[in-house]
Amino acid sequence: IPNTTYTKLSFNSEFYDTDNAFASNKFTVPSGQGGKYFFSFASAISNIADGNEFSALIYKNNSNIDYSKVQNYSVENNKSVWVNNTFPMLLSASDYIEVFVYHNYGSSRDLRIENTFFQGFKVSS
Repeated sequence: IPNTTYTKLSFNSEFYDTDNAFASNKFTVPSGQGGKYFFSFASAISNIADGNEFSALIYKNNSNIDYSKVQNYSVENNKSVWVNNTFPMLLSASDYIEVFVYHNYGSSRDLRIENTFFQGFKVSS
């Protein structure tokens, strides 16, 4: 993840995708499937100095959803930092959801892949 750049997360596997709605690292509401959805995500980054930021943001239709921005600060130098959030959302057919991350410490950093996920499901119409 480059320093001071909002970077779209790439996911290399998926467990269930009954409507083939997840492609190109984004979830797109299938035709006729608008309704209430519930999403959650988490990510972590290692070796970030005290006071530096690591954030994860949810985008809907290429726009940041402000209330979904989460930030965390390390409590000690060179420790891992986690961010996570859950939220319900009313979506229409063809709306799409993506996850971006950001950090402001030094050079590029690797995410802790074992602590990074994005999931969602439809709650009702």
